[in-house]
Amino acid sequence: MSGFCFDFGDQPETVDKEEVDTERPDALQWEISLQELDKLLHQMGEEDLKTRTEAGVRMIQLRASMLTPEECAFAGELKTSDIINGVYEGGFKLWSCAGDLCRYLQSDACDFTFEGKTVLEAGCGHGIPAITALLRGSREVIFQDYNKEVLQHLTIPNVIVNGKKNCSTLIPRCRFWSGDWRDLSNKCSTTVDIILSTDTLYTIQSTKALVQFIEHKLSYPNGFALIGSKTLYFGCGGGITELEEVLEKKYSQSENTRKLILTRVLKIEDGVDNVREIIKLSWKQ
Repeated sequence: MSGFCFDFGDQPETVDKEEVDTERPDALQWEISLQELDKLLHQMGEEDLKTRTEAGVRMIQLRASMLTPEECAFAGELKTSDIINGVYEGGFKLWSCAGDLCRYLQSDACDFTFEGKTVLEAGCGHGIPAITALLRGSREVIFQDYNKEVLQHLTIPNVIVNGKKNCSTLIPRCRFWSGDWRDLSNKCSTTVDIILSTDTLYTIQSTKALVQFIEHKLSYPNGFALIGSKTLYFGCGGGITELEEVLEKKYSQSENTRKLILTRVLKIEDGVDNVREIIKLSWKQ
């Protein structure tokens, strides 16, 4: 990939106009030059570089109070809201299923390799599953989140602190997208071998949207998606159970031969949270 301008201030983002909805400023695709990342790394103060580890992946300790209104228009609302409908989709919070999926990917139960694969994490937030894929040899990793602010202030610093010793080889394999799944499906033709996603099935609407996004972005016929989710998000209507119903309804009325099938991979009942699962979506052969 060639080096693109990466914007953390008032410089214009470099955008591929053929792949991005130019009428929607949030629907952006970023590609980062090593020079810009190196500059950012040296600009980070001691407070920014304080990290903690979750499932073997380092993460910066970002607090909502650290963001100013200039950096994030909805910063003030982050102190009281996990999600702001149509504005913010929860990317600054570390949700429980991200750690579940990372631990599975690092375990002996994981029956595939990332070597040479292209990977996309949908709704990445902290990006720890995608960082796991990156560190395990993926050829290219796309980090996607609804909000560009999440990518700028959380995802990308997390990539940097994990790739600090190998930035010259890891960073050129990363791409960063922000925007709505529907926009990206319509405007970007890129497909990938593996899609990762966690805690993105929290409503009926998000479940339907994720299925559609996976149908557009997953390579056929051998691509697959791994999703970490609660079996049921109480009071929200989403979850694995809802996903099963969405797939059944969608494909029972369709003559399309390309259909996703759901396979349960792992169930987690630790008493700490609602029952959580990791499921696999693959193309029906």
